[in-house]
Amino acid sequence: MRFLFPNRQSKNNSYTWKKEWIEQFESPWSILKKFQVTNCLSANELYSTFGTEKVRTMKGNIGNYLRSLYTLEGFDVQLIEDALQFSLIQENATFRKKILEPLVDNDMLSGEYLNLHYMSDYLTYCPLCITYTYHSLLHQFHFIQKCPTHSLLLQNSCPKCNQKIPYVLDDQFYKSPFVCKCGYKFAKIDRRINTFKSFNLKGSYEYKWLNINNIKPNHCINSNIFFESLREGNAYTEDDFKFELSDIFVFLYKQNHILTTKKNIAQTRSISQIRAKRANKLKRYYNFKRGDYQLKHLEIESKYLCNKLFNSIARHLRKTILKNHIGCIKHFTRCAEKETLTNKDVCPFAIAYTVWRTRLQRFNKVDYVDNYGMPPFGREYFNGYPIYRGYGLISNLLGQVESEDKAGRRALFHWKMNRFVGELILADFKRCVIAAKDFANNNGFDWGYINSFEHLSKVIIEPPVKPNNKYYLYLKISSSIYLISNELHCPKNSKK
Repeated sequence: MRFLFPNRQSKNNSYTWKKEWIEQFESPWSILKKFQVTNCLSANELYSTFGTEKVRTMKGNIGNYLRSLYTLEGFDVQLIEDALQFSLIQENATFRKKILEPLVDNDMLSGEYLNLHYMSDYLTYCPLCITYTYHSLLHQFHFIQKCPTHSLLLQNSCPKCNQKIPYVLDDQFYKSPFVCKCGYKFAKIDRRINTFKSFNLKGSYEYKWLNINNIKPNHCINSNIFFESLREGNAYTEDDFKFELSDIFVFLYKQNHILTTKKNIAQTRSISQIRAKRANKLKRYYNFKRGDYQLKHLEIESKYLCNKLFNSIARHLRKTILKNHIGCIKHFTRCAEKETLTNKDVCPFAIAYTVWRTRLQRFNKVDYVDNYGMPPFGREYFNGYPIYRGYGLISNLLGQVESEDKAGRRALFHWKMNRFVGELILADFKRCVIAAKDFANNNGFDWGYINSFEHLSKVIIEPPVKPNNKYYLYLKISSSIYLISNELHCPKNSKK
């Protein structure tokens, strides 16, 4: 089928296209790429022909905002609809809304924030679907990591050059449509367009997700809190995102990996109780001697309790995994600066524990790790959250401090905060253990790995609907600390 366009700079002013080439759930990326193939058009020629008046008259380069395939802001609604015989912009917006609306409030569905949070910034594709010139908007959704049809892991880079391609319509990333700049061919292109007829979702998690309002009516998933909020930090990347749709449905049905608070949980850790129980100890913290630094605010109280949580975790590790390596830790912290130690001389358990505590508790000296014979209160007190990464998530939670304080949910707030911070602390220790193992094997000490988000558990919290109802928490641990520590070997021949 051919359509005539008077603004096309060619002799016959015509284009080749069939509406039947558009498949169910197909994304604008593959639709427009097929249009480019059949008409030998570049991306810039598409914009100069079907773009908005602003884009068509623009002399300079079109920015990524106008080139975005999520919003399609650079295209004129009527011109592109006439060319494709399909309401591309409207259908794309409707389908994107259907994918995202269970997760966010309606007034946020059109915001750029969503593209950054739940949809990939880069082209994410099924390696088999794309050979048929097919790509689905579902592939861009972070919670989907396997193709619903082929069960293949989705890819987000070129198999040949490993280049990630932004999800925009721009010629600079392609040699030609469906061909990477390096020459890799994503699809098999001949004289005809291969149609894709087997994208069937029925019975899958993706089908349940698109029909979630019928399956779980009036359930506000958008009120749930995900560890995914870590992406607000600059260090967090798309590759750190580990959630899948199966995690959400397991949590919705409360099937496995569920923890919960007691109903009508009592405020057992109020400021007055902390002062009364630990009045003598608090006097020894010089930070708390000043009247302007008393435990008056929920945020300060939270930091104090999270540091107590860190000490509890450290104490548990010393009594379990590190039980037979206490001597190694003391020797390392007290003699490391005085003796010349080789990689094989140092216990990796001692390295992992010392690096972990020194980093997260901001110790100025490594001998603070085991107190070096001084009372615990003799060392400097760290008044902050004992984490190195994840402040984006913490900032998000702290944004709820005022509302939680007014609602009288102090204990619930601390339970929620302790769960998130506790998982960050444990994941950090796991990374320190693995880095220490590599160091012992003469592979160097990888600080970049320690500062990553590897080994984070999957955590989702469902807040109470009513003030006194209980919290639900989905906790799926990524790897066992005991299995990781079993790979370490102490040079002192201590029992692992």
